[in-house]
Amino acid sequence: MFFENLLINTQKFKCVQFNLDNMHFNLEAVACNSQQTHILIDHYLSSVTVFNYDYGLFPDFGSDHNSLSVDWLVASMQQADKNILKKYAEVTADYFLHKKKELNKYLYFSICYNYDSDCANKAIRIKIIPLVYTEDKNLYASLCILEPINYIGKPVLKMHKVNEDKTLIYIPSSDRFVDEEETRLSRLECDILCMSGEGVKEQEIADNLDIPLFYLKRCKNSIFEKLKVKSISEAIYVAYKQGLL
Repeated sequence: MFFENLLINTQKFKCVQFNLDNMHFNLEAVACNSQQTHILIDHYLSSVTVFNYDYGLFPDFGSDHNSLSVDWLVASMQQADKNILKKYAEVTADYFLHKKKELNKYLYFSICYNYDSDCANKAIRIKIIPLVYTEDKNLYASLCILEPINYIGKPVLKMHKVNEDKTLIYIPSSDRFVDEEETRLSRLECDILCMSGEGVKEQEIADNLDIPLFYLKRCKNSIFEKLKVKSISEAIYVAYKQGLL
């Protein structure tokens, strides 16, 4: 599944002095006490270890404490979503390994993924946290934390800068992160969606909002980019499900 994509196999470890055995026990104890699902990504051994204690995930992912039942999920995933999640894994690896390593202890990522497009409560947030670096600055282990959330739409990758209390969102089309505030729909964009949903034609919408037609089209493209959709009907559906309309 997705977690295997998070394994970084391109690193060359020169001298490794870590033993994750004790960490396994500690992580499982923390997961059990907090009733969360933690996944340890061991880049050195190329292994994935599951500590599944979030009872909210049991109905969809099984109740085994050391595995997740995801065969049904992989089989039902659209290829486009698989490609997006794989790309997000590559982006996180690039930042953990090649971007200002001295700041990485203040940085983690999260992915919001809706695995049932008809139900907002069939979604998870996957937090991806760099856990242990070696002296030669290879990433030895990462920690993933799974949380059930209400979300609908395409998978979204966020970067969290803890020391700045700032959240950025990854924009695939430009391959960059932007401030989360820049991705929120404006009042004008919400009005455009509402009128479009009522069947109002573009020129009439532009006249009602007192804006040029070319600017209306630009706003619609901005809406598509923010909501990660390709049509106005998709945008209306996603915005409605997210409580924006």
